[in-house]
Amino acid sequence: MLLAKEVIPAQVVEFAQGVIDAQGPEIDRMNAMLEAWGQQPVTDSGGMGTMDEMGGMDHGEMGGMSGMMSQEDMTALEEARRDDL
Repeated sequence: MLLAKEVIPAQVVEFAQGVIDAQGPEIDRMNAMLEAWGQQPVTDSGGMGTMDEMGGMDHGEMGGMSGMMSQEDMTALEEARRDDL
């Protein structure tokens, strides 16, 4: 997880954690709706929901989605150090 990196400033980690915490109740409400419709609720998969279930798809294959990072960009971000940022 990117937030676990030591080089991420505390303010960024706090902000991101606030976003994660705020989304929890929203996800709970959406899961309740899914259950009401007879569907399986979504389980936590560490981000991007069920994207892992899309067989071999990586960010590079999302070229048509404006603003999406390429797999190369994601790898560079994950490997970045403080002086690279």
